[in-house]
Amino acid sequence: MAANERLADDLMRGVPAIADFIGERRRQTYDLLENGKLPGFKLPDGRIWHAFKSKIRRHYEKLANGPQETA
Repeated sequence: MAANERLADDLMRGVPAIADFIGERRRQTYDLLENGKLPGFKLPDGRIWHAFKSKIRRHYEKLANGPQETA
């Protein structure tokens, strides 16, 4: 997260918000979160998924770059 970015601007609350951000259906997004294929977390009450936009961007950038080849 950039130094001048507010936490509220980076944090998403709930599967619908996360799904809208990544452009997936809610069920698909829930499955990705539940299976650890998308970075997210639940607060101690354990009911609602949360995710940081910045972490999801980095996650997809990493996937797009693929494994780094070594010479």
